[in-house]
Amino acid sequence: MKGLTKVLSVILVLLIVAAIAGVITYFALQAVGVTFYVELNGVRYYSGASDAELWLPGGEQYSFTVKTIEGEDTEYSAEIRANQETTFTFTADQNPYNFYRRDDASMNDYTDVFDLQKGESGFTIDMPQDVSLQQVMKERYAAEVVIPDGLEERANYFVLIVTVGGNAVNLPFSFAPPTLELDQPGIVF
Repeated sequence: MKGLTKVLSVILVLLIVAAIAGVITYFALQAVGVTFYVELNGVRYYSGASDAELWLPGGEQYSFTVKTIEGEDTEYSAEIRANQETTFTFTADQNPYNFYRRDDASMNDYTDVFDLQKGESGFTIDMPQDVSLQQVMKERYAAEVVIPDGLEERANYFVLIVTVGGNAVNLPFSFAPPTLELDQPGIVF
């Protein structure tokens, strides 16, 4: 009987330590702004802590969930905007514009172009089969758009921004697949 009591005591102490560690972790996350996460395909991107980039090729529907760190549904906003880090000059109906517009911030909103549909616990984005930067901009400006030659195809021209309260998850994304370059002398068989 003494052995069983000792084992139960050790288990109880371990459970108490785990509970205390959980509470400390919870409050530490709250202190640095981690209050919710956005999940896509089983991968979680936490508010205040994510610096991920997404690859969202065409012809797919992407389902995102938005939850508090406790796993509860929450009020949120979701939008897709021009990424100010990848700006360039283009023409629409022969008028020059910057991709990221400082003069008219409303022109940076591409949410409707990507058909973002908001639900109670998350949202979806339907990416057209033949999605391209040219196509998206043509739809946004409802005009003939000419983008400069030589733009990086894999750049993150857009950013998905999910906000809960004052905290946000910013997920820059591209349509083109990431590249992997191998250094041939470094390959050993």
